[in-house]
Amino acid sequence: MNLGLTLLRTVVAVPLTRFCVKKDLDSVGYRKGLTRRYWLHAAMAICVIMFSKPFLGKNENFYDKFRVPVDVDESTVYQQYKRIEFSLKSSLEKREISEAEFASKKDEYGLYKSVLMNPTSRAYYMKFGDMMEFDRLKPTAASEPNFLAVAGSALNYVAWIASVIFGICYYLPPGGLLTITLYLLAVFSVEMETRFIDSSSALTYLFFLPKNDWTPFELIGALKECVVGVTCLVVIVCGVSMRKQELQKTMYLVRQILKGNAAVITLLKDQNIKEVPNLDDDAYGIDDEEVNVGSWINRIVALISLTSFILFRNSGE
Repeated sequence: MNLGLTLLRTVVAVPLTRFCVKKDLDSVGYRKGLTRRYWLHAAMAICVIMFSKPFLGKNENFYDKFRVPVDVDESTVYQQYKRIEFSLKSSLEKREISEAEFASKKDEYGLYKSVLMNPTSRAYYMKFGDMMEFDRLKPTAASEPNFLAVAGSALNYVAWIASVIFGICYYLPPGGLLTITLYLLAVFSVEMETRFIDSSSALTYLFFLPKNDWTPFELIGALKECVVGVTCLVVIVCGVSMRKQELQKTMYLVRQILKGNAAVITLLKDQNIKEVPNLDDDAYGIDDEEVNVGSWINRIVALISLTSFILFRNSGE
């Protein structure tokens, strides 16, 4: 999972989804039939793409490159290596590849074989394949990454993603932001459980994926990338459920109540007033546009979090 690409997709996809939902509300889309709400269709299309991207664009792991299933046994790995080695020698004899290419490919497949044939190396690769340098991994010497390093990397992902999302989605109600926060916490918990307790934990949440094609560390990466789709879905649900006209009507009624109370108070203070004139909102500190304090708090928290992590990262280099 590439954090930079996930952040880029978040910055691009979420505002586009918000724009489509807003256009749907501006066009009074909820009064139309579902088939005629084209802006909502566009928002849902973005959401579906962001959900499907982690599962359709999976990078090749050692098993894929070696052309064997994830649950392959050691003898099959050895036989597959011999087939590939024979094929490479045949290509070299026919001069289809150079000696340098032959040596490079033989070393590459030799690395795959050494990792997949050793139970310890293979177990570590299944859980930490996205974090370990396997060019240095030996068949008889493998060590589990430090727990604090793995947890710190997972927290770094949560902090960066949450900061960007809270900075972009400042308009969401508390329930929407809480949903995104709970998803990020759930991903962090699943990652820790999968890497250090039960390597098959992620499969219980993504049961629709074939077990023979996915490794645990790839499942964790898919869950992390899905945060973009989850955010887009939250934006759609919150945007559609909070209709613009209903919100404006509520604000209008509140202003009328406050103006009425202010008029009564003015009348009671001065007995000579026989008729209460039309009162302006500004005279009583009531503006047509309310200042959303929560949105500004979210923006400030996001800015502070991003700044602190940038400084923390630079100080460690």
